[in-house]
Amino acid sequence: MEKCLLLGSDEVFFRYYNLIRAYERQGAFEVTGVSFTHRMDSTMFYSDVLGYRNILPEELDLQPDWRIIVLADGELSGELTGMLAEVGIAENRIIPYRVLLLWNLDFGRYLALKDDPPTIFADNCLGGLLYHRLGLKFMSPFINMWMDPADYLKFLEQPREYMSREVTCLGEEYEEVQARNYPVGDLGGLRLHFNHYHSFEEAKAAWDKRRERIRWERLLVLMHTQDRAQAEEFDALPYEKKLCFVPFRTDQGSLHYLEHCGQEHHFWDLVNSLAKENPYLDVVELLSEGRVKRMSHGDPA
Repeated sequence: MEKCLLLGSDEVFFRYYNLIRAYERQGAFEVTGVSFTHRMDSTMFYSDVLGYRNILPEELDLQPDWRIIVLADGELSGELTGMLAEVGIAENRIIPYRVLLLWNLDFGRYLALKDDPPTIFADNCLGGLLYHRLGLKFMSPFINMWMDPADYLKFLEQPREYMSREVTCLGEEYEEVQARNYPVGDLGGLRLHFNHYHSFEEAKAAWDKRRERIRWERLLVLMHTQDRAQAEEFDALPYEKKLCFVPFRTDQGSLHYLEHCGQEHHFWDLVNSLAKENPYLDVVELLSEGRVKRMSHGDPA
């Protein structure tokens, strides 16, 4: 059984105490200790009442082989994650508590994914959202950006060739959602829309750093399109693990139908929502096997 230290805020701990105990009863992990920056007046409560070894922050001696579940949000979460990295705790040993909120989570399978994450190629923000949702290291340069489907399909035909080229600056475009300009890059004639970056220099630095992490033997290729011809072109690509979300029904194995009702939301917005609180989609299965497994009514929550 995996042994875990709980680190963070006691406010988050008490909010999800019953959930943590449920995982322990299932045998998913064993809590070997707790250490909180915000704590009750009586710190002995954790050991005397809950039966957890209580470690004061100043007495915390972190070991590299520990799994650490970070029970914190916002600024505190960032501070703790940074502190753990500074003392030599590897990223795959750090687990954000939001992972425990995934429906019907197989914790052991999640840890296998944490230890062996895929490189996700995606034509929009979905890949980055999935990495973040699962607390995985960004193993792909396709983070916080998007590509036109036609350009993306060209990239997928010769990904190694394109990845060997340098990104150059094309200029800026305006985005209505964020009400600001964002940088656009050129990659061998393909346009990279870095819509979540404020400068080309920032975008290129992130692209170059993450390009070095690509795991060519562990690719997961994602896409979305409303165009049947583009979907068929995607289906013909020679990738072992690939999935394209479409708003029309199809029998093609690499295409997955998502019902798009009404015009109040863009299709890409519906696709991105798959990485959020979703009671129907097993995101661990998606990243592990490149396929969609929907929860049935018989699955335990």
